[in-house]
Amino acid sequence: MATTSREDFNRQLLEFVELCRNLNGPFWSLQKSAIGELYAKNTSSVVMDDETLSREVHITFNEVYSVPTLWFNFYRRDGRPLKLSEIRKALKLEEDSSIPHLTQNEHPNLGVIFFNIHPCNTAKVMKELKIDGNYIARWITIYGAEVGISLPANFFAENP
Repeated sequence: MATTSREDFNRQLLEFVELCRNLNGPFWSLQKSAIGELYAKNTSSVVMDDETLSREVHITFNEVYSVPTLWFNFYRRDGRPLKLSEIRKALKLEEDSSIPHLTQNEHPNLGVIFFNIHPCNTAKVMKELKIDGNYIARWITIYGAEVGISLPANFFAENP
């Protein structure tokens, strides 16, 4: 399964959030957009280059590509978001990094500017993976790693 439907995405997202909660993984909360679309949100503090930042990550469904999309922002303590050049530096991403499609766009559910990893290659990447178990969990191991999101080591051992 390289792509997914909105219904399957919603089911997999609900399951992913519950699995993370049960395994004491990163905390994801379910959110509902103004038009009723589900997405997941993770907020945490991270230290990058000796600076403590707030990281906000969202998982949304992309209707055009029929895949999940990772949206994120990093904020300084005073609430100012980092710029693209600062994010590339903080994440130690070279211009030719594995995520060259790092873009800044209007968040589909919030209407504010967020960074995202463009979903144009997601179906191809996911097709190459063995997708047993939760699609969102498998996807986040690839795309979440780019912004420092990881799952507990026992996540897939207990949920093959």
